[in-house]
Amino acid sequence: MDLFEYTDYRKYLKDYYQAQKARNPSYSFRVFANRARLASPNYLKLVIDGARRITDRNLEQFIRGLGLTKAEAGYFRKLVQYQESADLEAKNAHLGELLKSKQRRLLRVREVTKDRYEILRKWHHWVIREMVLLRDFKAEPGWIAGRLGNRVTPKEAQESLELLERLEFVIRGADGRYRQSEPLISTSDEISSLLIRDLHKQFVELGVESLFRDAIEEREMNGLTLAVSRARVPELKQAIKNFRKELNRAFTAEEVEGDVYHLVINLFPVTRTARFKGDLSRAPRGGK
Repeated sequence: MDLFEYTDYRKYLKDYYQAQKARNPSYSFRVFANRARLASPNYLKLVIDGARRITDRNLEQFIRGLGLTKAEAGYFRKLVQYQESADLEAKNAHLGELLKSKQRRLLRVREVTKDRYEILRKWHHWVIREMVLLRDFKAEPGWIAGRLGNRVTPKEAQESLELLERLEFVIRGADGRYRQSEPLISTSDEISSLLIRDLHKQFVELGVESLFRDAIEEREMNGLTLAVSRARVPELKQAIKNFRKELNRAFTAEEVEGDVYHLVINLFPVTRTARFKGDLSRAPRGGK
């Protein structure tokens, strides 16, 4: 089990307990409580089930019970703080620390992993990849930065283009023009879903900026609030995925005269009473 692959501490605790139980059938929640010096013999189970959460007061006890190394303990602390933080600013700060920990670890693996990390770390890599389809595209850092509203520097634009070319997300033809290739990238092994989450956050922030900056003719933003049976949520998610794929097929082009757009589709619960019984303040925060 690799703690650094987890983005949900409850999932890690559940897998940890099951792994210990598989190795030693006599292992129990009481054994963990004794090692962690927790007063309640069932506290680990309650945390796993979402009925309790790890607090600042017992965080170090959990680290002791899990027998974590110094690096693992640091990551686990940040993971708990990220999930349990109710303040958005603090949550973002904890997320940044988690990503730094992930980056430091990935850089010790191999260079291709570093590149994979970089491509997921910043929104402008994906936009520049699409920009090569623009008929008037110029592989000039200053032009790219200006077309992006100077949200990135020419140096960042140049580094992004070099990264995209190195990973073969874009290929330069004999005529000197760039075109897209179709490389595959996996985000289920070395790359944490934390990176994907942060990338989505960046695009959502760009959407908020567009809401107040761009004319209504240039954007389309609306929402739908509806009550859905929990059993049909997977069906609803699949319908959204199919819609996204259909748009991708319909509007993908070899070359266009226009601009690069980003489509954000969000589906999230705004009520919690159906998921957690009792005091809502004890409902787990964060998650996948």
